[in-house]
Amino acid sequence: MLVLYCTGLRLGEAVRLRMDDVDLKRGTFLITHSKGRSRIIPFRPDLARELRQYLHARHEILGRLGVSEPQALFIRLDGT
Repeated sequence: MLVLYCTGLRLGEAVRLRMDDVDLKRGTFLITHSKGRSRIIPFRPDLARELRQYLHARHEILGRLGVSEPQALFIRLDGT
């Protein structure tokens, strides 16, 4: 929800984000092929901190399940 609120992304764009689309150092998302174009969406450092916490929890969930790293940024609790 924070990603949607802080960036103005459409739900479908956020759901399709892949790990390669996120640059926490620059604070940007790369949105590809949305409505026929690609664009870079900046976000603030406070969202980057939240995303780092999410990525840590994501890594722990995947490790506990023994699942390989999926390309999708957002995953379910079962690792899919």
